[in-house]
Parts: sequence; C-alpha cells; structure tokens
Amino acid sequence: MNIKPAHLEALQSLGYTEREARFMYIAATHSGYFTQRQYTRFTATVRGRPVTDLTAKLLGRRHAREETYHHGGRVYHLFARVLYRAITKEHIRARHRHSLEHIRTRLAALEFVLSNLQPDYLETEKEKVEFFYLNYAIEPTHLPNKVYKGHANSPNTTRYFVDKFPMFLTQDSGSYEPVVTFTFVHAGRSVQSSFVTHLDWYSGLFARLKRFNFVYVGTEQSNFATAEVEFTKRVRTTPPNAIQRLIRYFQLRELEDTKQYSKISLTDLEFIAQAQKTFAREPFDSLYHRWRKNEIWDSEISQELNNHYGGKHVNFATSLLAQDPLHFAQNSWFYRPRSVTA
Repeated sequence: MNIKPAHLEALQSLGYTEREARFMYIAATHSGYFTQRQYTRFTATVRGRPVTDLTAKLLGRRHAREETYHHGGRVYHLFARVLYRAITKEHIRARHRHSLEHIRTRLAALEFVLSNLQPDYLETEKEKVEFFYLNYAIEPTHLPNKVYKGHANSPNTTRYFVDKFPMFLTQDSGSYEPVVTFTFVHAGRSVQSSFVTHLDWYSGLFARLKRFNFVYVGTEQSNFATAEVEFTKRVRTTPPNAIQRLIRYFQLRELEDTKQYSKISLTDLEFIAQAQKTFAREPFDSLYHRWRKNEIWDSEISQELNNHYGGKHVNFATSLLAQDPLHFAQNSWFYRPRSVTA
C-alpha cells in the first residue's frame, strides 16, 4: 500500500505519531470506523497504552466519537472534517453517521485491508473511474453507479462505486498489465439477495473485462459455496488450467473408448465425472474427435476455449472474518483462495 508522505505529514501535524497517522489514513480511507483490537493488531502490540493514547487524542481533539454496542464493544468513528481534509478526502461519506449494519460492514472491510496491506488500492471514486477508462477504455456509463436527486433546482448527481468495497491491483502471472481485484464484504447471514444484487450492479463492468480477481469476504463460511455458485452463474469464465484439464480429459476418454479400463484409477474416475460437467457437449465433442485424429494442436484447442468462454479469466476467492465484526480478535480470520470452475 502506497500512502503519500504528504498525507502522513498532514495527519502528524495534527498531533499524531507516524504510526498513528498511518493507521488513521487506512481506517479513514477504507472504513471510517475502527476498534481497539484492530489498532493493536496493526501495531503488533498488546492492548494498553498505544491504543489508549490514540483514542484519547482522537476524543480529546474531537476528531472521533466513541460508540458502545452490545457486550461492551467499542467502536471509534472518525468524523472530523479536518482529518479527511488532511488526506484530500474531505467529501467522503464515511464522515456521516450510519446504521449498525453499515458499521459492521465497514469494520469488516477494514479488517480485510489490514490483513492485505501489500497491494496498491484504488481508494477513491475518481481513481477507480479513471483506471477503467485509461486502461480499458470503459466509459463511466458502464460502471456501477447511483443517481442522487438534487434539491430544488440543483441537478442530479451520479456517483460511482458507492459500495466502497476494497479494490486493489496485483501483477498476475501471464499478464503484462495490472489485474484488478474486486471484493464484496458481507457481514450478515443471508448471501442470496445482497450478493446477487451486487453482481447484477457490476455486470456491465464485468462483461467488459477479460481478466480480474474477485474475493467474497464474509463472516459465515456456510455462505461461501452459495456465493461461488451465484458468481459462476453470472460471470462466465475460462476454467483455470483449462487446456491441461481438457487434454487430460481427452486422454482418459480415449482410454474408456478403447476399453483400457485397467489404466484408469479411482482418482481418474472422479476427474472424468467433474470434467464431463465442465466440458459437456459442443464444442468439446468435436474437439475430442479432431484431437484423436491428430487434426488439432494445443494452440488451436486453447483458441477454441477462448472463443467458447469469451477469453475471460477470473479467479474467485473467499475470506472468512470473525463472526462479529464488532469484536475482531488477533488472527481471527483466514484467506482461502479458490478458482471458479465452469
């Protein structure tokens, strides 16, 4: 994560240490809220003076307010305009009061970011809109947006990426340009409605990208399978290692067709069963017969796969957070990458 020195210096000029300024920048940018445990995790210290020093400064200077929820959970809301002005994010909506469900989601987003500090994040609406236009020539009309009606004679305002879920760039193998990673942060229980609505909202952008990553961040592991199914329904992608898997399937299918059953193991049978679901019907049947006759090479098979799947390569992953984002604890989550299968 690249934080401009000028932003850290501006926060430090308000009376905060470099470490406090760095954490406040991350919390303000990605959440607007934080807990004491999140700060102690960031600083790799035990709870005590470091976090009480920070919260005392924030409350004493009226840069944050303390809010207490069930079981005594304390949440600190960074609301002062001067803080956001220092990091050139004066108009960010995180300054305003929000519902408890919104706060849970923002805390979950911050927890994910604190656990993934290495990537470069697209932090603002302007950065995101410019990135997709400059790198992919995607017009703003195809980006997820929301229109806010103006008051009286004021014009309507269109805002983009209002969910403000973390979005960052990585350099994946096989790609010469940065690959964008989208996230969906869900601190609730039911995945069906909100996640489907989110995917539909992003459908115009996803349809215009050939390669991207997606991470479903949630507090209920039982939602992960459903989330992957819904994602796969709506984002048709080339399966990972598709060319290798398809040729292995052809090899095993040929053994079956020539009745060489002794060469097929139980593991092979499991692979065949899964491959038959992935590579069912055309164009795979025709490719198989051409492959058996040595009429087609790997490069041509790869091209056929790209034609069939639209040349789209997407990786789907999940990230499990603590059950209640108001009570994040040390090492309370894990990251489990998984690839989408067609």
